Amino acid sequence: EPVPVTPAPEVRAVLPSEMVRPVPNPVAESPQFRHAVENGTRTRTGAPGPEHWTQHTEYDI
Repeated sequence: EPVPVTPAPEVRAVLPSEMVRPVPNPVAESPQFRHAVENGTRTRTGAPGPEHWTQHTEYDI
């Protein structure tokens, strides 16, 4: 008696946009970071704030 043949399952690639990204654990805010945000040297995203100081100079040689 012939053995029944089952069709192979459909295989397809998963696109990166379809992947589920796990939510990371929350990060505790340090007192230093909170102070930098309050002073305006950092934003809540960690980017430089409006009071961020960068040394700048121009030389004439």
